[in-house]
Amino acid sequence: MKVNDFIEKAKQIERMKTRYQLGKFMNAKTSDGYYLVDCSGLIKGILWGYPENGKYGKNGVPDINANTMINKCSHVTTDFTKLQPGWLVWMEGHIGIYVGDGIVIESTPKWKGCVQKSYPRGCIVSNKKI
Repeated sequence: MKVNDFIEKAKQIERMKTRYQLGKFMNAKTSDGYYLVDCSGLIKGILWGYPENGKYGKNGVPDINANTMINKCSHVTTDFTKLQPGWLVWMEGHIGIYVGDGIVIESTPKWKGCVQKSYPRGCIVSNKKI
């Protein structure tokens, strides 16, 4: 999957009906039609082809958590001015996708309890809409 496709899929999912649930990766829905997903499940779910054509473990992507994911990354930095679209943004036990313009798409039980946009401290935000 190309970076731009990954970002576009994250943006698409952010607009869908979702709810945070630990251990899910858009492989299940609530009775009222909300996809269930946690933070690392958002990333794995996209790479595995969920919610449309998903298959567990597809594309050789392992089933790992946020902390293991970041340990497999290269070019890790704490300098938010170096972030590039498609990079993962991590804190202990949690991970999201940087989509540009100071915006991270993440699944979290905080705020709305779903896949949502957030604006991490240290990011520079422009007026550009996504």
